[in-house]
Formats: sequence, C-alpha cells, structure tokens
Amino acid sequence: MRESQQDAFALSRLPPDDAVPTFHMILADGMGGADQGAVIAQTAVSALRAVLDSMAPEDPFERVTDAIVEVNTRVNTAYEERGGTTLIVARAVGGRLWFASVGDSQLYLWRAGRIYEMNQRHEYLTDLYAEALAGRTTVAEALADPQMGALTSFIGGGDLAIDATRRPFPLRPGDTLLACSDGVSDTLGVAALEDCLGAGPDAACAAIVGLIRERDLPDQDNYTALVARIVGDPGTWSGPHPQAHPTDPAGREPASHPTRTEPENTP
Repeated sequence: MRESQQDAFALSRLPPDDAVPTFHMILADGMGGADQGAVIAQTAVSALRAVLDSMAPEDPFERVTDAIVEVNTRVNTAYEERGGTTLIVARAVGGRLWFASVGDSQLYLWRAGRIYEMNQRHEYLTDLYAEALAGRTTVAEALADPQMGALTSFIGGGDLAIDATRRPFPLRPGDTLLACSDGVSDTLGVAALEDCLGAGPDAACAAIVGLIRERDLPDQDNYTALVARIVGDPGTWSGPHPQAHPTDPAGREPASHPTRTEPENTP
C-alpha cells in the first residue's frame, strides 16, 4: 500500500560443485520517506554484497561486521540521521551459518516443523520487555506504549548496535532460512510463517505473498522475503571455515536484551 518500494536485497549464486558450499542473503528495509530510504537500502546492500562476493571461505566474519560499521558511518555522514535502513546479512559456509542484523528486519530458522527467531530486533519494545522482566513495568504497559515500534539501532543512526554471531550456527538437512522485512513478520506473525515454511522455498514465498494479499491491510508496508533450504547433509561438506572468536555460551555479541528460545544445539 506504499507509493514506493524501499526494500532491497541480494542473493549469492552457489559455487561450483568442487568448491566449498557457500551462499549469502542480504536484506535491507529503507526508512526516511520518499526515495531516500530506497537509495540508502540499496547502498547498504551493494556495499555488503561487494564484501561478501570478495570473501574466501576461510575469511573471518568480522569483515562483514566491519563493513556494516563503515556503511553506517557513510550513510550517517551523508544524511545526518534523517534517513536510514535496517539490515540482515546471513552467510553460510560449509554447513555453518553466520549472521548480523541491525534494526527490525528478521532472520528465522525453520527446523523440523518449528520456527525460531535467530536475531534480536533493535526496537524499543525489546527494551520495554527487559524492563518488564526486571519488574519495572508490565508486559501490558509495554505493548501499550505508543513508541514501542521505534528503532533503537539502524544503518545511518548515530548509536549503532549490531546483533551478530561470534561463532557459527550448525545447519542440518532440511533447515530453511527466512530473511524478511517487517512488512512480512509484523503482518503474518510467527505461527503463519511456520506453516508457510513447511513447503519448499518457491511454495513458501508464494504462500507468504498470498497471505499478505489475503489480509489486505490498509497500511500494509513493503514486504520482502528471502527463503533458502539446506539440501543434503551439511555435516559432509568439507573445506576451511572462518575463524571464530572466544565468546559467551550463546555464541553472540553481548546484548542487554532478554533471551529467547533457540533451536536445540545452538552453539
């Protein structure tokens, strides 16, 4: 229902059969109004795609997070926080998944009939939930706050927070990844997406689009969904892997947000 499309995305091509299996997904949901959000989103996607396309299988994922910081500085300098974008970057190397996110776009993992939120959304509601867990407010009050959807971190903002893995997440046969803008996640919710992802990637995307059009919300946001399924046994994939840094048990950057349920055997 928007007059312009401000989402941007990129998907890598799979390498030759004799190479280490790698692929990446990038998604950005521009903000700021008019075409400014679209330009910023495409700027972020193009910059991250260039970095990922140049990476060897053994390269550390820190190259990606460093690039995110650099893009944030560039956008902030150009637009002075008058515009920005969210960002999801996921990279799989030899059956191991790395990801980084900024803003409220979502990365999901569908495994054995269940869906899991892999990243933490940078929005005020997340902070309000932390306050509720600490007893300083209630969940009802958090959900009633008119600012609950405000972004607390975005590309182009002055105070950048990145939710990023510090060591890889092991993938399994049949795992399905969904990277999407909030025009998908906020419209459909987890239960509906769980049902959609039980099919193959093409059918899943068709189901997502069908449900969004069926709901026909008068304020429907732009929506983009990228779906990838792991075929074969990632445990048999060989080759070098990126260097992992020592980290907390959850394998993530330190964060002040409440924890969430994650799949079995999360590193």
